[in-house]
Amino acid sequence: MVSRFTRQCIPVRSRATFFSEQISVNIRQHALEAGYFVVNATAWLDADQQAQIMKDTGCSIEPISSGCFTAIVSPEGETDGRAAAIG
Repeated sequence: MVSRFTRQCIPVRSRATFFSEQISVNIRQHALEAGYFVVNATAWLDADQQAQIMKDTGCSIEPISSGCFTAIVSPEGETDGRAAAIG
């Protein structure tokens, strides 16, 4: 039987970038709605940790090196200019 649905394969990097952008939008919305500064910090893996995970799992570096959003967002929804989405 042929499925009506097609499966779309999205590269890992694209999914990570999309996730990062979604987090950015959500954090900015929280800051705007609350009228407060919002600090969002994600966990970062250093090069040794990434190497160990890749060795243990056989995965590539992309899934464990992006898709994050770390920033301080003002009550106006603006970042302090140092937002990081890759690490």
